[in-house]
Amino acid sequence: MGRAHSPRTFCHLSNGGLVKVCALVVIITVWVEWQHSGMLIPNSTNLEIQRPPQRQLAVDSIVVDDKQSWTRYDHPSAYGTHFDPTVCHPRVWSLDSVGRRPENTTFAFAVTKLSMRYTNIVLDAAKRLRVMSSRPISVMVLKSGAKEGAIGELAVKLSDISNTTFYLLDNPVNIEDLSEGYVRALQKNPNCCKESEYLKLHAVALPYDQVLVLDLDATLVKPVDHLFHCDVDLLYAAGPWSPLNGGVFLVRGNRPDRLRHMVEVLINTSYTYTQEACFDGLGCGPCNCGGPCSKYNVRCFGQEGPQGFIHYYFVKRGDPSFRVARISTCLYDFQDSGLKKCKPEFERRGFSPFIVHKDTRGENGSALALIRRLGTDPSTQPESKVCRPEFWILGARKAGTTALYTWLTYHPQVFSHHVQGFPTDGEIYGSVKPLDKYNNKFKKVPSGLLVGDSNVYRLIDDAAELPALCGHKHAKFLVLLRDPVERCHSQMLMRARVKQKNLDITMDSNLSEVIDRQLKSFEDAVAASPGWADGFLPEPLHGWKSSYNCIYEGIYGAHLKRWFFHTSLDNFRIYFTEDFAEHRDEVLHDALEFIGADVSLYHGSALLEGKIPNSRSNMTLPEHQQLMPLLRRRLQDVFAPYNRMLEDVIGRRTPWGY
Repeated sequence: MGRAHSPRTFCHLSNGGLVKVCALVVIITVWVEWQHSGMLIPNSTNLEIQRPPQRQLAVDSIVVDDKQSWTRYDHPSAYGTHFDPTVCHPRVWSLDSVGRRPENTTFAFAVTKLSMRYTNIVLDAAKRLRVMSSRPISVMVLKSGAKEGAIGELAVKLSDISNTTFYLLDNPVNIEDLSEGYVRALQKNPNCCKESEYLKLHAVALPYDQVLVLDLDATLVKPVDHLFHCDVDLLYAAGPWSPLNGGVFLVRGNRPDRLRHMVEVLINTSYTYTQEACFDGLGCGPCNCGGPCSKYNVRCFGQEGPQGFIHYYFVKRGDPSFRVARISTCLYDFQDSGLKKCKPEFERRGFSPFIVHKDTRGENGSALALIRRLGTDPSTQPESKVCRPEFWILGARKAGTTALYTWLTYHPQVFSHHVQGFPTDGEIYGSVKPLDKYNNKFKKVPSGLLVGDSNVYRLIDDAAELPALCGHKHAKFLVLLRDPVERCHSQMLMRARVKQKNLDITMDSNLSEVIDRQLKSFEDAVAASPGWADGFLPEPLHGWKSSYNCIYEGIYGAHLKRWFFHTSLDNFRIYFTEDFAEHRDEVLHDALEFIGADVSLYHGSALLEGKIPNSRSNMTLPEHQQLMPLLRRRLQDVFAPYNRMLEDVIGRRTPWGY
């Protein structure tokens, strides 16, 4: 038996240092077992195997329900039912929304064949991943599939990618322990890797709390950190041809005992496996494979490999101790043929895919080409931080953005940029292009301090431009949402105070009449473009930009759809103005933590007591500046369906009561 090694010290790659030693150790070491926290993960040859009598089950005595969903969560999906993992990381703050913030997590690649040429494929996949996330990357390489010299070559290449760990592993499954019939089924497997793909089972024993396994041809389009916040044993996506796609799934790690048990179960159930009913006669689905599967005499694609076995182990066995959830294939395993099936889900949620998988149709017909045409291109994301601000307060106008920005700047790690006691505090006007000109506006900010841009125009105008230029990994966006009727009224009061000429409005104007004109203009624009907000990437109504119409500015769902299409919800923190007014310190604490400030240095907001903008009650205003009850009800009726859209997009009820 070979010597046991700690996975973290065995071959940990960073910028320089251990590269040569690592490569040498990897080449000369036979890694039969590895150790973590005092527990060994034995090779399957050490297992005590209870082999049942080899037999062929009678197919007609087995109930095979390939249409059953096998999921414990019921939400609409183009591919059946699925669990929404975004609820694990609420994007809208509330007192009870403090979620898990797991730190000990990793992405993992399983490399079953490693040649000198293939080292570049692994390197490219790791580079693409690093652009989107700073989380650790684990590269599991099958020792028996690695060619001489390729291991050291890969070690050297990965040394340029920070926080990357390299594992050289045996297959946890000894093929000699499996039944002959099951081995024959594996050998007929049309997938690339046959029994060697069981290398992926090692993910449950990696020294991390959660492990997201990705195939090398799976590309992150946007960050997926919210998946790591789900307290589950398995998150998985399914396709129409298989109950579980082995190229994208998340498992709970740090479970060497579970790896042992999975291997034991696989060996024992290999003696009851049939192509017609799969493991233990529980069925091979759900799937809708049809012709492609009949060619190989199987019910579902990959049913005899990890795709089928992992689904059987975690789902079909019905172990009540497991927390298992199926997630959207459209969002987390989007493939070339998926747009028609996925479009309804995109339109309802306003999301675009987070992960694209098996992008095989070439430059013009592929899933990635489609994503690029729609304006989200992961290949153009900057590898390093290029925009000076760490955070942006996007809006909404008259929702408390100035107060939020000002209070944040009282933290010693946040620079008080443009804080002069004016309504424009924190605002940096103009586009982020050209970037050097934009960054020059922050030239007085000392190095090492956080700084933000608080510009209420950006919520409506900059959804495509800002994430593409500044990068998903380096941008944090904060949004305040206020009752849209109150917000519109407050905006018109502000316009009256500054005597905005293009609206022909002064402090003597009847504000209800002004807002009624705004409402008529909005209704005319909607009549000319019915359903304008229903798509997954709504076009600006009537070509309007920010501040053109106070009703349009309050259609928050449409504006957020654009942002969630172009960037990840992981980049967002949303607050209701009403919550900000009632729970100021809690909101500020959350916002400071979100932008990366040390919250232990925050001592409350008492220094700025009374600074938060008040929503002016009608009773304190002259009659001509009040919002008339009939107009208020009309506005509420107009906003109501858009508020339902907003609730679908953000996953939470609004506090406004209409």
